[in-house]
Amino acid sequence: MNTKFLPKNIFVMGPPRSGKSTLIMSISKELLDKGIQVGGIICPEIRIGGRRWGFKVIVYPGGPEEILASITIKSPHRVSKYGVNVQGFEKIVEDHLNKMLTDPKTKVLLIDEIGKMELLSKKFEEFVKKALNTQKPIIGVIGRVNHPLILAIQKRKDTKIYTITRGTTTTQKQRIKQQILNTILEYLRRTNKTTKPTNKPQKQTFKIHKHNN
Repeated sequence: MNTKFLPKNIFVMGPPRSGKSTLIMSISKELLDKGIQVGGIICPEIRIGGRRWGFKVIVYPGGPEEILASITIKSPHRVSKYGVNVQGFEKIVEDHLNKMLTDPKTKVLLIDEIGKMELLSKKFEEFVKKALNTQKPIIGVIGRVNHPLILAIQKRKDTKIYTITRGTTTTQKQRIKQQILNTILEYLRRTNKTTKPTNKPQKQTFKIHKHNN
């Protein structure tokens, strides 16, 4: 990839059911298949009897989970008809997400998503701010939310946001996926090149002492 601008943070934005999470998950799985450790969260919906009951937050890949929000949770924190489990969500942030910032095994951070529910947590907001300023690249989803953090992300020079709609074709999504994947791989290659220690042997000098016979 021959480009001067190489974003570190890459997000997808769009309306519900436009395929944002599916796109990001496809990229994450491909990175894992290449041996690149991806760590973060996903927040899929929970359906009961064909109706949306709520959402859960899952530590990716294959980690613990918590109920993020549901129609039955009694909470002062609400988004539409859903009560939000801020305390349970912040346990995920503290026990897992914050550790990924400094874990050398985690090469890419996955945040799906930065939306209204997630941003009710100040600890999550602080995590995102720190993640944006680490050397680790981010792939994620951002909601259409009028929030200072979302506005700040949109203005960052090290960030690229792809917008998709329900009308975005499979071919167009595939093209976006490949662009994001190529960008992440190139960013990691460059970062690894600049931070990798050199193993060149140190030059040794020997003094020759003359003996007078």
